Amino acid sequence: MREAAIDALPKMACDALPAGDHLVISISVRDQANQPVFHASLTLDARWQQ
Repeated sequence: MREAAIDALPKMACDALPAGDHLVISISVRDQANQPVFHASLTLDARWQQ
């Protein structure tokens, strides 16, 4: 479950081009009782160097 959730993040990021320079994509996994058991996020922070 952990590996599948983490593996899904880059694939989700490819489908969500950021409108700005900051994007956070997250995924939560819940058990059969709908309780959260795992959370992972991927952050894109883009900026020009001065």
